[in-house]
Amino acid sequence: MARDRGARLPHRHDAEPAGRLSVSVGCATVSQDALSTPDALIEAADAALYRAKDAGRNRVAVA
Repeated sequence: MARDRGARLPHRHDAEPAGRLSVSVGCATVSQDALSTPDALIEAADAALYRAKDAGRNRVAVA
């Protein structure tokens, strides 16, 4: 949903030859019952971000 809405916005980026801005997002969640640390959550989100980037432009990956 966010990706679709972002695609409809008229973003311009002068450093990009096509003049378009792309966004890739990595998302991670944790439940209250999970034995996890803040660092583990950030690492999971970071790994998801790089999976999204590896998949191409304008992607979302969830850890």
